[in-house]
Amino acid sequence: MKKYLSNNKLIKIKINIISIIMIIIFIFIMVYTFKIMIIDSKIYEELLYIKTSKIYKGSEAPRGNIYDRNGILLVGNKEIPIIKYTKTNLTNIEEVNLAKAVAENIEVDYNEITEDIITEYIYIIKNKELINRLSESVKTNYENRKITNQEYKELIISKILQEEIDNIEALEKETAYIYYLMNQGYRYEDKIIKEINVTEEEIEKINDISNIYIDYKYERVYPYGSTLRSLFGSVGSIQEENKESYLEKGYFINDEVGISYLEEEYEEYLKGTPYTYRITSDGKRETVTEKQSGNDLYLTIDINLQLEIEKIVENQMIKTKKEPNTTYYNKNYIIIGSAYDGSIYAFIGKMLTYNGEYNFIDNTLGLVTDAITPGSSIKGASHLVGYSTGNIKYGDKIIDGCIKIKNAEEKCSWKSLGLIDDLEALKYSSNYYQFVTAIKIGNGSYKYNAPIKLDKTGFDTYRKIFSALGLGVKTEIDLPYESTGFKGNDEYIPSLLDLPIGQYDNYTPIQMFQYISTIYNNGTRVAPHLGNYIKKDDEVIEEIKRNVVGGVNVKQKDFERVKQGLTMVMERGGTGSGYIDLKYNPFGKTGTAQSFIDTNLDGIIDTETVSTSFVGVADGITFVVLSPNVSDRKTSYTSSVNKKITKNITNLYFEKYN
Repeated sequence: MKKYLSNNKLIKIKINIISIIMIIIFIFIMVYTFKIMIIDSKIYEELLYIKTSKIYKGSEAPRGNIYDRNGILLVGNKEIPIIKYTKTNLTNIEEVNLAKAVAENIEVDYNEITEDIITEYIYIIKNKELINRLSESVKTNYENRKITNQEYKELIISKILQEEIDNIEALEKETAYIYYLMNQGYRYEDKIIKEINVTEEEIEKINDISNIYIDYKYERVYPYGSTLRSLFGSVGSIQEENKESYLEKGYFINDEVGISYLEEEYEEYLKGTPYTYRITSDGKRETVTEKQSGNDLYLTIDINLQLEIEKIVENQMIKTKKEPNTTYYNKNYIIIGSAYDGSIYAFIGKMLTYNGEYNFIDNTLGLVTDAITPGSSIKGASHLVGYSTGNIKYGDKIIDGCIKIKNAEEKCSWKSLGLIDDLEALKYSSNYYQFVTAIKIGNGSYKYNAPIKLDKTGFDTYRKIFSALGLGVKTEIDLPYESTGFKGNDEYIPSLLDLPIGQYDNYTPIQMFQYISTIYNNGTRVAPHLGNYIKKDDEVIEEIKRNVVGGVNVKQKDFERVKQGLTMVMERGGTGSGYIDLKYNPFGKTGTAQSFIDTNLDGIIDTETVSTSFVGVADGITFVVLSPNVSDRKTSYTSSVNKKITKNITNLYFEKYN
């Protein structure tokens, strides 16, 4: 019995302890709840408001500037004043009076005013008079809430006479339109009253008008006019297809962004951060972020070199156009840059027009979009295919000749070159040497004036190494749009003979730049780039470094052998003799191509022309000069414009800019 009582007492003690603990927990919960709901309620209300309130975009911020490699401004900003209105708790008639004060001091274009806008204005300024025109029954029904506010307003407006609308004076029209502008969009967003042609006099006049202030937007300015203009790209509204991605990055839907080329490529750096704000629970404006200018982009371009090269090219193009048989010549492409790291120093695309006088159009984008027939300038790549497949051996000699396939014209070198080896085949630009190699690569056999059978896989053999060098693929240049050139149809098997002499696939100028630079780098393919580094204030925050994007599976000694042959091209007797002074240790390759154009723009190729080209490297600097359609095919004359431009620009570079 005693044991039972002892156990019972122990249970009661445990229950009491648990009860006390529960009471303490309950008291703690009550105190904490009281603290949250009563003492700290304002804090949590404000936190909730901050989390759920809308962020509004305020003043625009200027985009970052774009400079050349030496810090010379290429793209800047022009500050454009805008007259804005900050909406507060003014009554309608007070806002109309404010609008009238603005109208009396500035000129606002009100050509887009509508009758509805005028009607709303008259409704406000003649409200009492219009109400007096209503019947007593209408007034009574409104007082007895038998008519809604909207219905009552419509009845009042119905009493406005058409002559009152038609006879409104100019100042009142302007006032009505300004009042309309003051009430557009979200209530807490500032309203734009005037943003075009705001004068200094107008700025002074509106300084003392309450709720009206001067803000600024920014337009791009280009100190060097059309030079590189298309390359810089444009700024505009966010495109519909990109809307979601920009919103995810924190942009506002009405932000302006880079929509093409360098402006688009470097948008994340160049964009400015606008002033933003939220409206607090008591109706006040609260700053969220301050306005910040965008970061500055420094390019690899040397603008002084660019301008001097442009002058040389323009003068030479005009001289050439006055030569005979240059009917279709109107373009030239030039690229100068580092063979090692892909930095571009001059980037020139020119289109010549004539309408009583010669004029030039910026065609810089053609350097990454236009497909050019390269001709023999790609034979360095073709030789690498021959070496890597074992179909060209060092010192292999053949007697240069012609190929004649049944039902086709004879294919020859530009002249009979006699007995030549693999290096001389490059030096003198033998087509026949390439034809013989292509037949081997295509596992074919050749008989004069007989049909030829070649393995279709020969196209893939060539293109595999061509693409590894940069031909027929994107170079990964720092621009958002880049063409891969034009690829011929593999179904016409005899065209395998045309592919290695640059008469089949077409390539862009920037691909030609990467191809010859890759040979210089012994097979390391480096992306060309226009961006040099990004600066925030005076601090470099990002540097655009050498970017290796691929490589070529070819022996190093094969590259050295090709460079030996391309060096011979530049020496006396070679097809590139006189293009670059030999003291600059050049290697390179010229090209003369049979090309075709559509002269009447009907989508059909109808005219045969001659295009010339040069690609080379001297003292580590790559030069690409392409002159499409420089002469008419029907004549035996071909202009030497390509050689003249190359000689002049290389001399200028090494004597003044090296």
